[in-house]
Amino acid sequence: RSIRWALILMAASPALILISGYHGQNDSVMIFFLLLSTYLVEKGRTVSGGAAFGLSLCIKVAPMIAAPALLFYQFGRRKWIAFFAATGAVLLAAWSPFLLRDPQAVMRDVFGYKSGLGHWGLSYLAYQLSLISPVGGSLCTLLEKLGSPLLLLAIAVLSWRMNRSAARPALYAQLGLV
Repeated sequence: RSIRWALILMAASPALILISGYHGQNDSVMIFFLLLSTYLVEKGRTVSGGAAFGLSLCIKVAPMIAAPALLFYQFGRRKWIAFFAATGAVLLAAWSPFLLRDPQAVMRDVFGYKSGLGHWGLSYLAYQLSLISPVGGSLCTLLEKLGSPLLLLAIAVLSWRMNRSAARPALYAQLGLV
């Protein structure tokens, strides 16, 4: 109960709302809908959870990394279909004006986006290594071509394993790890 109240008070914090609104960031709204989806899925409300997940995806594509954990947490093909049908219905309704106007732009700008390689994280380390060793250049190329698919595969395998273990972690913990 105290965790719920802390979450509600944090979400209602005027400072967080003003800072987020002032900078024009929608990340906090995306996270709200992802947390709402998580809460609803844990309560067994599959369709509502899928709709909330769809709303989070309407803001950014980043919540897709949570999809494997949300999928494997729910057992049964019916729940999977209901969850992703609700997600798809919300996405279709929200994206339809853009999809009808210029579907290629949506696909290119949403799904074809690539962040800058070498600015931070492993790609930054590989880039720095490439300055002193040819191994770094090969590693940069590997990360550029296979980094995202390998990371998504690792997340899917990790999500599957967490939900098949005897001591299955709570969905909140799984998403935190992912």
